[in-house]
Parts: sequence; C-alpha cells; structure tokens
Amino acid sequence: MTERLAGHMSLRSWFDEESQQACFEISEAGETRAHMTLELPEFRTLLRHLGQLRTRFSEPVTHSLEPRARLDLNPLAAYSVIDGQAEGERVLMVRHPGYGWLAFGISAKGCQRIAVDLLRETQGRQHL
Repeated sequence: MTERLAGHMSLRSWFDEESQQACFEISEAGETRAHMTLELPEFRTLLRHLGQLRTRFSEPVTHSLEPRARLDLNPLAAYSVIDGQAEGERVLMVRHPGYGWLAFGISAKGCQRIAVDLLRETQGRQHL
C-alpha cells in the first residue's frame, strides 16, 4: 500500500511473508529516504505508540457516531469479560484482527445499558 504524504513524499508499506515482517519505505520524488522492517514485538510497540500519539491531536476521536456513519466491520472473532478493579466494573476485551486485544473498563450501569442495547429489537436495519 502506498500513501502520498506532504509534498513529493510517499509512504509504502507491505508484509513480507517469508521473513514475517512488516516493511515500511519513505520516498521522495521516487528516491528511497528511509526503510524499516519490524517483527511482531516491534510492530506491537509501534501500534501502541501510534495510538498514544493519536490521543494528543487537537481533533479527538468523536465521543459518538453521526447518524448514518459508516465504519469498517470486523467480525467479532473473540471477546472476554473479567471483573474490573472498581465495584461492579467489568473489563470487556475484544480481539481486533489488526490491533490485537483492546480492553474497555465498563461500569455496572454501562454494562446494563449495553445489555439493553444488544437485546432490544431493532426498528429495521440500522447501518453504522
């Protein structure tokens, strides 16, 4: 995959099946300026770091979705729920095929709202 960056810069990324590494190349006007390969542990660190950087942008991730918002759908391959640290809190862990396991602390009241939302009958199809 190649993404155009500022000016004449571009970022190319691919996965090397043989070495099992994620590969990145930054080029300018067709000339390679930097190249990096990451094995899984370093790749996980990069993803975590990028997520932390994302939280610092002045435009935050929205707290709610606009009606009719469209998102990429990932089949829920696995999830787990464990007790949280606070009384009544649960930790919902969801496996994302690209980001790995994501954990969300949810209050008892939040768990009840989620259960109601998941179990209610829908008014026709709703698209995210």
